[in-house]
Amino acid sequence: QRCGNNTFSFTKLWLEMHSSKGAKSGILRSATGLLRTAGRAVRFILVPNTAGYFLWAGLSYLAASILLHISIPVIHDEFCTVVYSGSKCQECRDHNFLCGDSECYRSAMNITWRKEANAPSKQYFEALNGAVLDKDCTDIIKQAISPVDAIVQMDRASSSTPVNKECQTFHCRVLQNALYLNSDMQNKGDNCTNTWGTKSSDTALSCPCSSLLTEVNSQAETAIKNICGERVLTTGCSYFATTPSFCNSSSGGRRLDFVQEDEAPCQTPSSVLPDVRSVFAQQVGLSDAPARSLQSTSSTAPAWTVGQWSTCQCYDQCMPGVRTRVVACGATQCRGTQPATQEACTCYHCAECDAQDVMTVLMFIQYTQAGIALLLCPMIGYFGSLPEESLIKIGILKKLAGFFCKIFPALETLGDFAVLLILLWIMIVTFLPPLFNLEWMEDCFIQPVLRASSLILIACWLARLALGHCAKRYTRVAPQLYSPFRRLPAPLRQIRAMLGCLAPY
Repeated sequence: QRCGNNTFSFTKLWLEMHSSKGAKSGILRSATGLLRTAGRAVRFILVPNTAGYFLWAGLSYLAASILLHISIPVIHDEFCTVVYSGSKCQECRDHNFLCGDSECYRSAMNITWRKEANAPSKQYFEALNGAVLDKDCTDIIKQAISPVDAIVQMDRASSSTPVNKECQTFHCRVLQNALYLNSDMQNKGDNCTNTWGTKSSDTALSCPCSSLLTEVNSQAETAIKNICGERVLTTGCSYFATTPSFCNSSSGGRRLDFVQEDEAPCQTPSSVLPDVRSVFAQQVGLSDAPARSLQSTSSTAPAWTVGQWSTCQCYDQCMPGVRTRVVACGATQCRGTQPATQEACTCYHCAECDAQDVMTVLMFIQYTQAGIALLLCPMIGYFGSLPEESLIKIGILKKLAGFFCKIFPALETLGDFAVLLILLWIMIVTFLPPLFNLEWMEDCFIQPVLRASSLILIACWLARLALGHCAKRYTRVAPQLYSPFRRLPAPLRQIRAMLGCLAPY
């Protein structure tokens, strides 16, 4: 019995020792496998090869695309902050009503829009969009020479062609900013600020609306009270350098000589403001009874005659506006619903620089290249790892992947050549005009974001070129990328040689 017990204990000990050795060897095998995989990954990433090139190129394309995606809106917003005047304003691609008006009126309009109306979340966004769709309001702003004159003309037209409530609300706010709410416009007789950048560096401390108060005579005072309300003038009394006559009038014992900047004495509650789409429908005449009488469901009725859209018309650059077209019916009735005669639009900036449009095209090219390169990386790496015997019989999926591996690299090379041309154009329009004092594209260089973006993009392109040459020099061409040499005529031969310099194989 004792021998049996000893034998059983020895067997148990032997099994425990070998099981622990097996566990340790299993752990070692797993760790060794992980290290080998990590080593292959590091070698694949760091050692120059065709598949690794497409990985890094794809990441580079993606980074360039994201840079463009972020910088293009910033460049556009920066161009919109520059207020142009004179012939430069008249040469804008769209029609701006305030081009020939005073710096006071244009600056007050721009500040009101940028501060309180350029986004749906801001207080006067709905008011501005409703105002630009009101034709009577637009006609008045075309003729007005100052914020006070605009309100006087609205009051004068109230009996015959009254403007909508949105028009009154927005332009009363412009008047408030011009008279007393914004220190860029007037500052109690002291130097003004240039917080919103609507003035040039030479006139940054000037107060363009310092003389606007002299326009508020008895007629203008009555008009402002009728259109904007009683408090619009009296709430600014503490802001004026001199005390006008209306500040000395009795206010019924209530203190009305102070207002915070976020107050809106003439602001209509949002629940009262009609929806912009309903205003638009009224303006285009879709609710007009005579227009409905011209509609016909008959297929034999003639179609509507529709003209071309006009340029966008707005108060100033980058602001929402409206464009119109002629819609006519050459018969008693026309087929279908009458097309719209006007629609909302947004005016383009007036800067003498087309780099923004070219950068938008470049962004789409780089996004496409990023997707293609990141697809080529695993496909070329997969085919490169296959043994030769596995390629004796190729399935449909492998043939399809091989086709893409053959076509996509050529598209990438063509894309690189197009990107090079676009980058050279951006560099020329950005840095060449100031070197030779050219007026052509003179506004491109003033944008620091544009200068920095162009330099970063050209550096990324040169880095990809260097990486491609390393992959071409130290690795063998993948079989699926090999192309037999063909004799070509002279122009095509030079083009092939030039594209070959850009290809990583």
